[in-house]
Amino acid sequence: MLLFFKIVNLLIRWFMVKYEGLFFDKETESLILSLDKERLDVGIDVLHCTFKYLPSEEEIFDDIVGNYYFVDIVGYGYDKDNSGFYVKLPDELLEYYINFDYEEVLPHITSSLSLNGESENTRNLVFSYFDEPVRVRCRFGYYIKDANGKTYVSYDKFFKN
Repeated sequence: MLLFFKIVNLLIRWFMVKYEGLFFDKETESLILSLDKERLDVGIDVLHCTFKYLPSEEEIFDDIVGNYYFVDIVGYGYDKDNSGFYVKLPDELLEYYINFDYEEVLPHITSSLSLNGESENTRNLVFSYFDEPVRVRCRFGYYIKDANGKTYVSYDKFFKN
């Protein structure tokens, strides 16, 4: 039985939920990208704020998947390899933000990269605060990679009851 759970966990981590977090509709993505004043060479296919990369079975939050939220984009940062935004989450989402694989990481959105940039390094940017936050609507979901290698965002519960 333990082997079964280990196999399920591996499938979830490597072939299914690549990451979970907040995703934006196309109009909101356009707004966010318009704030990227130092846009680099490579855009991000699906703008998002990662809550957990490769979540384990216990870290998949079906209780909030599909829900809409408002977040405030409060700052912007960039260097030669990354540009992105600092996001202030509403209190109700703080317990779900578990993106702490390295150290405490500020919630953020990677908006562009250099040809050598890695999106995971956006966490190292120094963010300058905006005079006024930009409030945007988003939705909690999963970035899925299926068995055929197709990727997409899902707002459906991962564990069907």
